[in-house]
Amino acid sequence: MGERPVVAKVISEIQPDDVFYDIGANIGIYSCLISKVLTQGEVVAFEPSPSNVVALSQNVANNDSNITIAPVALADFTGLVGFELDGDHPGVGTHSISKADGSEMRVGVFSGEQLISQGDLPAPDVLKIDVEGAELSVLRGLQDQFSEIRRIFCEIHGGETEEVQSFLRENGFDIEVILDRESEQFIHAFKTG
Repeated sequence: MGERPVVAKVISEIQPDDVFYDIGANIGIYSCLISKVLTQGEVVAFEPSPSNVVALSQNVANNDSNITIAPVALADFTGLVGFELDGDHPGVGTHSISKADGSEMRVGVFSGEQLISQGDLPAPDVLKIDVEGAELSVLRGLQDQFSEIRRIFCEIHGGETEEVQSFLRENGFDIEVILDRESEQFIHAFKTG
């Protein structure tokens, strides 16, 4: 796995009673690993791709994990949106929210704040975000929770690195770069003091 340093960092920063949001859970690698650390906590895995949800459900069952699967995308709005599928096997490819009308499918999108405020989900302590370019939208949709969120692990795709980091700094987070690749950067945002 090319993200071993990220997985190790996430596991080292989790507390046993945390609520962990795995946003862009794919087939559940992070969800399953983190659920083993959370003896009193909870994992909520967000994954809108139907084929990935099937594989994620199987992985949750195989690992006897207490993971809530939310088969939706998170953003800073609510509705239906196009969803581009790049790769036809679970866990492979890069699936992403699309603004184009010719998308292969449509998925439900919710702001994290909406799901929390209407009582559908517990508020998170820690986030892991891997959403292929929609990072800022996901963060804006959870901004009202920032006073309670301790840590954010975020894979930033494309040219959004500075914008995402600035947004997090403006909201009281310090930034540590864990992985820096040509087309993506994985950061750890945390609060000090």
